[in-house]
Amino acid sequence: MMNDENFEVILRERLIKLREKSELSLRELAEKTGIPRTTIRDWEIGATLPGARHLIKLADYYGVSVDYILGRDEISKLYVGNLPKRIVLPLGILIREMERIIS
Repeated sequence: MMNDENFEVILRERLIKLREKSELSLRELAEKTGIPRTTIRDWEIGATLPGARHLIKLADYYGVSVDYILGRDEISKLYVGNLPKRIVLPLGILIREMERIIS
C-alpha cells in the first residue's frame, strides 16, 4: 500500500507525463479541458490536489483510467471491449506482471 507522500509524487508525475506525452503546454491543456492553467500548474507542482470531477475529466481526455492517474494501476490503457470480467481481470494481472519483468 502506498503512503500519502508516494501518492502525491506519483500523481504529480503522472499528470506531467500525460501532458508532456500529449505534447501540450499548460495553456493548451487548459484550453482543451476547460480547467484553468493555474489549477493544472498547482497540481503539477504539488500545491493542491485535483478533485474527482477534474480527475474524471483528465482521464477521459487522455483516454486512461482515474486509477492510472492516481498511481493505483500501472496500465495506462487497456482496451477490452465487451470481454467478460472473468477474462479481463486475469488479463490485467498478466500485463502488469509482464510490465514488471520488462522494466
